[in-house]
Amino acid sequence: MATPWDQRPDYIEATDTSLKPNGPTSYLIPRLAGRLPGDVTDFHPGQATWSRYNMPDIIYMFEPPDEWIRYRNEPRPDPKKNPDGTEMVEKWPDNPENPNILLDFKILPDQIGTMEEWWYFEAIRRLDPRIRYVDIAMRQVKGTRPSSGALSERLCHIRPSYDVISWQDRRRNRRDHQRVLEKLTDAQKAANTTRGLTPGLINPEQGEAGGRIELPHVRTKLPHALVENKAYQSSSLQIFRAAPFRTSALSTQSG
Repeated sequence: MATPWDQRPDYIEATDTSLKPNGPTSYLIPRLAGRLPGDVTDFHPGQATWSRYNMPDIIYMFEPPDEWIRYRNEPRPDPKKNPDGTEMVEKWPDNPENPNILLDFKILPDQIGTMEEWWYFEAIRRLDPRIRYVDIAMRQVKGTRPSSGALSERLCHIRPSYDVISWQDRRRNRRDHQRVLEKLTDAQKAANTTRGLTPGLINPEQGEAGGRIELPHVRTKLPHALVENKAYQSSSLQIFRAAPFRTSALSTQSG
C-alpha cells in the first residue's frame, strides 16, 4: 500500500517548523526582500536549504501520484492560533475591520515575500495541494502582492522553460504534458522524474560531480520574478556550492 501523501518524508520535512539543536536558524541563501517593510518570507526550518539551485525534490516529479490526488480532497486545516489561543488573522487585510483568518498550513510561514520565485509557490502547492493562491496572498504585504490570477499566470509563463507541468490546472496540464513527455527518456518516465531535464542537479547523491542542468534564460515583464538578476544568481550559486551539505540533505532536497 502506498504511503499517504502527508506521511511522505519530503512532506514531513517541508512542514517541520521545529528548530533543531545546532540546526539552521536562517535560510542558506537569504530570501530577497521587497521595497515595503515586512516584504520578506519568514524563516521556515524545514525549508532552510531551498533555493533556485537546490529546489525541493517535488519540483522534479513529473506527474502527481494517486496519493496526491486523494490528499487534495482532504479537509483544509483549522484556523491557526496565536500563543494566547486567539485565531491568527492576516497582517495586511484589504478590510481592516474584517481581516481573513489564516489556516494552519504547516508548510506556510506567517509571512511570504512578494519577491519569492516561481518554484517556491509551485513547490508548496505541490506538497500541500489544499493550498489556494488566496492562502498565499493573505500572508503577503498589501500593495505589492500579486493577484491570484497574476501569480497563476507568472507560474504558467515560467514552467515551460523548466519542463515542469501544472498539477493543479488540468487544462494546462494536458497542453504541456505531451511536450515534456516527448523529451523524457524511458528511465525518466519509469522513475516519474524530470531530473536531467529540469534545471538543477542531475544526481543529488553525487552533488555537483554528477552534473547540473543550468538555469534557463527566461524573459519576463514581471520585475519580481528575479530570473534576470545576474548578480543575485552569481552570489547565491557561490553560497550554495560552498555550503557544507550532508548527503541526507542533498538526497532529499536537491535541485
